[in-house]
Amino acid sequence: ASYPKESGEAIYTLLALFKDDNPALISGCEKLLRIPELQSGPLATYLRERLRVARFDEIAHLTMAQDQAAAYASFAEQERPAELALDAITRAIALSASKWQQKSLYLRIYIEKFPNGPELLENYLKLAELYEEHYALPEAYQLLKSSRQLAWAPDQINRRNLLECRIARVEHPLNAIDSCLAISSFYHRAPIELAKSLLWSNEINALQRFSSPDLLGQLALNLNEKLELLGIVYEGTSNIPNFRNEATTALYELYAENPDSLSSDARRILAGIAYRVAQRALPAYLNMPIYAGSRDELATAIQAKHI
Repeated sequence: ASYPKESGEAIYTLLALFKDDNPALISGCEKLLRIPELQSGPLATYLRERLRVARFDEIAHLTMAQDQAAAYASFAEQERPAELALDAITRAIALSASKWQQKSLYLRIYIEKFPNGPELLENYLKLAELYEEHYALPEAYQLLKSSRQLAWAPDQINRRNLLECRIARVEHPLNAIDSCLAISSFYHRAPIELAKSLLWSNEINALQRFSSPDLLGQLALNLNEKLELLGIVYEGTSNIPNFRNEATTALYELYAENPDSLSSDARRILAGIAYRVAQRALPAYLNMPIYAGSRDELATAIQAKHI
């Protein structure tokens, strides 16, 4: 037996009876879509859309927010690319605010399954911030790394670089250099914090770059912050004469230009470096021979050496 073509109007009339009864509407649409003649064509499209809307509306009747969130997320994955799917995953994210693992899962579904969604870039940032907040730093780092080539808006790129600077400093300090320098104009301590990470991870060549006059001149640091940065560089490069001397020279030049403008911390840094320089030079000085042509000249030379 074939399905009568005239039955289309009867179906529209039947479904109209269920407009206020979602469970009955869902059941009716599902049964009708099992009929082979109703699995393609305009009427099939109509039935599937009514079924989709009814299932979407039914989720709101679930009692628990986390159950609603899970149902919306499942709906979104099943129904994409329908417009309601995007609405569903957006609701799932909003409803999962108190469960960070659940929220991170839904944010990742949005990122991976809805790459053209209007909140894509914002959700990248939200997920990275969520990972950082809960110490999932490797996941945060990989997420930000994968997002570098996206079309970020100017305000978003600053937020993204700030996140990457903080997270990469811990995970991969060498890879944090570009992002930390990029935010130094509005977060001027970023290079100092980066230098500490490079020191702790023994990345001496990268650390040495911060003693360059050209780079120092580009950073929005005041005098005392520059001395703090150079103190970190000196500490990390103290066993490499060329690097150490470059840092020392930069320190002394800054001090000579503004000797009366130093904070107590900056003075402590300089005093510590001066002490280490003196310690390094003292053995050679003590081993220097004393020459004199007479007893009086010898006594004078010994006294002068030990003053």
